[in-house]
Amino acid sequence: MRNRPVVAMKARRLPERGAGPVRTCLACGRRFLKKELLRFGAVRAGLVELDPAKNLAGRGVYCCPRADCLTLFVNRKGKILKALRVDKIDCGLIERLLDGYRGDGADCFN
Repeated sequence: MRNRPVVAMKARRLPERGAGPVRTCLACGRRFLKKELLRFGAVRAGLVELDPAKNLAGRGVYCCPRADCLTLFVNRKGKILKALRVDKIDCGLIERLLDGYRGDGADCFN
C-alpha cells in the first residue's frame, strides 16, 4: 500500500442515521435529508419542472435551495441530462426560480 497524503476535507453536515431518506445535491455534492432539497423532474420533452411534493413519476434530481447552488445546477446541464436520462433539457423554469429568488431575498422556495 502506498502512503497517500491526508487531505483536509471540509466538514460535512451529514444527516443522522434513521432521520429519513438522504439525497445528494447535484450542484455542490453535499448530502441532505430529502425534505430539505428541491426536487426537479423531467415531465415531457425535456422540460424540467419543480416537484414540490417530491412525488412526480420518473427520475428526479435534487438541488439545495440556495442561490449559488441553483446557479451551479443550471450550469451543469450535462449532469442533469445524464441523471434524468433525457436527450435535451430546458432549464428555463430553474432560471426563473433563480431570478425570483434573487429578487425576493428569501432563504428558500418553500
